[in-house]
Amino acid sequence: MWPMEAKGKICVSSPIVVGDTVIVQVECQGKSFAAGLEAATGATRWMIDRPQDASWASPVIVAGQGERPDYVLLQSKGKLSVLQPSDGREVYSVAGQCGLISSASVVGSRVFAPMDGTTAYEVDPNGQLSVVWNSPRLRAATASPVVSDDQILSIERTGVLSGFDLERGER
Repeated sequence: MWPMEAKGKICVSSPIVVGDTVIVQVECQGKSFAAGLEAATGATRWMIDRPQDASWASPVIVAGQGERPDYVLLQSKGKLSVLQPSDGREVYSVAGQCGLISSASVVGSRVFAPMDGTTAYEVDPNGQLSVVWNSPRLRAATASPVVSDDQILSIERTGVLSGFDLERGER
């Protein structure tokens, strides 16, 4: 049974599908969790507790390549977590101020997280994240950053569209 007796706002993000597992993330001021559901039946495969803070950021898939398996990224107010989609086990995390509405964007093994502005990470085969660059000036508001060609584009709180170099994080 899902813990839906949350008090206050219930913040549900968009679910994602990884293989035959549907990943959902529910973070609010009450009972918060992420769960992996069997796609065919809806049966709960795993459920983990999440921080009790409102967040609408959606889980994101880092698709496997070569020796790297699929991973799922979850954002919360103070942490970006890398999980195994099959069992929900956290394999790595990094602390920082994450966006609570905008979600990360992924291109290959590169993650562009709305974290401390925007931080670009490289994901290794073990799910560990290494910083490629950080730009405190590139701040996504409610829309998730979009990668196009050699740029990352983001709409700031003022409504201004900013474009930054994908490799260096410079305006």
